[in-house]
Amino acid sequence: LKTVDFTTWNVNSHTSKFGNEEMHFGRRQIEMDPMLPFMYVSSNDFITIAEKLSVIISINTEVRIHIELMQFKRPCRDIIPITDKALTITLFDDWSDYDIVIEQADLLIPGSNVGESDDVCFIAIFRSWRTKSDDIWYLGNSIMKRHYIIYDMSPYDERGQNYIQVGIVS
Repeated sequence: LKTVDFTTWNVNSHTSKFGNEEMHFGRRQIEMDPMLPFMYVSSNDFITIAEKLSVIISINTEVRIHIELMQFKRPCRDIIPITDKALTITLFDDWSDYDIVIEQADLLIPGSNVGESDDVCFIAIFRSWRTKSDDIWYLGNSIMKRHYIIYDMSPYDERGQNYIQVGIVS
């Protein structure tokens, strides 16, 4: 996929959904950063995602939504996955679309991964303190673990284009 420009690895996204339920955010830039552990979104987007996911996932589980995180008051092993519900983020450029599909099991992280007890479980989507704008999301290593990412500078280096490329394979 073609990046937004040659200075970042950001690609565009126009659709996000959980199962069949679309979450309307408008155009977003997605940065895939293997140095980050989880997924990070802007404050406004976090609230929208938290409200959607808490209703869908927590049918039989009490969930706590804090200003920057979503926490279940039980261990991850006790959260019953809804098999047909995955988070899908559609990336696009001038030529194609690509869906990053993140299974529900990959969204659950034990409390010990964030300095808490394993008696609680977290959703691996957090409010970002890093982003200065509402339109950038960061996908970290735990979210992208089922995807292989190739970073390619050749459009800029070899042809003088004003973009670079990201290749993604599931």
